[in-house]
Amino acid sequence: MNKKQIGRAAILAAMGQCVVPAFAQEAGMVFHLGIAERLSHGTNLALETPAEDSTTLATTLLSFNMLSQTRDQTFAFDLSTGFEGGSEPIVGSHTGLADSAAKLTYSREAANSSIELGAFYRRNRVDFLQDLNSILGDLGEIDLPDDLGDLAGTGWRNRYGADARLEMGTNAPLGLILSAGINGTTYSDTSDPDLTDSQRKKFDAVLRARISEVAEGTLSYGYSLYDADDIEQTRRETNTIEAGLTYALSERANLTAGLGHAVIDTRESGITTREQGPTARLGLDFAMPNGSVGADFVVITDQNGRRSTVMVNRALDLPTGALSAEMGVSKGEVFDAVLVGALDWRQDLPRGKFTVRAERKAKSDDADQAISTALILNYGHDLTEDSALQLGLSYAQIDKTVGNQVDRANFSASYIRELTADWDMTMGLAWKMRDEDTVGRATSEEVFFSLSRDFDWTR
Repeated sequence: MNKKQIGRAAILAAMGQCVVPAFAQEAGMVFHLGIAERLSHGTNLALETPAEDSTTLATTLLSFNMLSQTRDQTFAFDLSTGFEGGSEPIVGSHTGLADSAAKLTYSREAANSSIELGAFYRRNRVDFLQDLNSILGDLGEIDLPDDLGDLAGTGWRNRYGADARLEMGTNAPLGLILSAGINGTTYSDTSDPDLTDSQRKKFDAVLRARISEVAEGTLSYGYSLYDADDIEQTRRETNTIEAGLTYALSERANLTAGLGHAVIDTRESGITTREQGPTARLGLDFAMPNGSVGADFVVITDQNGRRSTVMVNRALDLPTGALSAEMGVSKGEVFDAVLVGALDWRQDLPRGKFTVRAERKAKSDDADQAISTALILNYGHDLTEDSALQLGLSYAQIDKTVGNQVDRANFSASYIRELTADWDMTMGLAWKMRDEDTVGRATSEEVFFSLSRDFDWTR
């Protein structure tokens, strides 16, 4: 295991996840099998108020990954699961399955078309939600879930989804992009009544026309359906149509624009209401020798009315890292103008790496509008050729226009050492906090130790 893998393993170990190294992007098939044994002891891991007694767990974690890659197509399959046993405050001694996840992706490219398919499933304990690093998306972006403020108590959170994308006429004057998907969240054996099952379905079609060497036009239609098993039995249909234009002002400057209309029909407790209005976007990007600079203006209409956002952004290529930032103002119908923005900073150090991700945005969740703020700091330091220290700090705040303000924070410190070429040892501690206006503040502390072994082969 190299230094980069050691640092990543420390992060995942602190989160209680399996260690899965990144695959090399090369032709052929690559396989990975990981085995880890994790021992942990902590207090009030469910973040209950008043605090619960301690929890001791022994967990066996298994992971399997396969990557098949050729010049034209890629197939990847990831699977992780575990078996745990221990003693908890409410259920007492028990054994059973731990967190599990599966992901399948396939893509194929032809001369003038491409297809992408994907599916995933994740099963996590509501009460043992470990680290806010888990809110990062596949590209490293912050993606706060709508139910983050309600993730407390006992039970299981199950996420599933599948999507498909087909593009035809990639290099032709006229092209068509079709995409469809489904995803949902279900809960089982939960103690929080605010956690309700929900499902989303969507379909999008984009007709693309190359007008000239510097201009391209689009005509798009989008449909989405949201169903929730809440008290109101919410069902929401959204139809959106938009005409767009991309224009190259020069070799370094690009202009994008779009204008459309959205219609949202929401049925709650048998009563249907309609919200409709314009959608618009206008953006300007300018390439610079050391990055880019740009500005965006966006108007959307959703179930909570119209919201307008104006942003300016700057991206910098640094000698030993990268920095990108954006800042602006967002104004909705049910809240005053608020400051929004994002920051992504990576700094490579002589013996490690430091990353900062921050975001503040106004968004519509399943129930109402909310202002969300998130900050994630990670610092990795290589102590020796075969050992590393990893520190992580994260914070998130959900402030809804209707409901409580919820603050969550996490801190973790991990030490990982490569015992042999195949065996790794990780030990560390974690601290969590949840503060809700009408419930109170709860904290938990945990210490953990794990041994892991990796098997890699190709064919």
